[in-house]
Amino acid sequence: MDVPLRSDVDHVVLEIYAKSDGPTYFRIDPGQGAAPALFDSRYFDITSAEMPRCWSLRATNHGSLFIGPSAWGSAGFWEDYFDGKSQARTEYERWKAVIIEDSTGTEPFPSSL
Repeated sequence: MDVPLRSDVDHVVLEIYAKSDGPTYFRIDPGQGAAPALFDSRYFDITSAEMPRCWSLRATNHGSLFIGPSAWGSAGFWEDYFDGKSQARTEYERWKAVIIEDSTGTEPFPSSL
């Protein structure tokens, strides 16, 4: 099910994927029963300078970078999530809740920068 992101609301970035040879993507949960997906970061404005406390940096052998919960970076995590495996789904919901909690009440990004 494809659910477009609404442009009139702020979206919480759950994970960042920076390809070594291409664009950077934000993982966002669009809600409405749709699965979390990667969206090209060039289509978004950053509204907060804060990062969730659970994020960590992972680098691949090919030079790509992932910034997000370390549990999501384990081998096969996203495959297990999309295959509907309960442990991956539980980990996703757990860390998504932490990220959303961290994002509430954050200071807006200064407009002078």
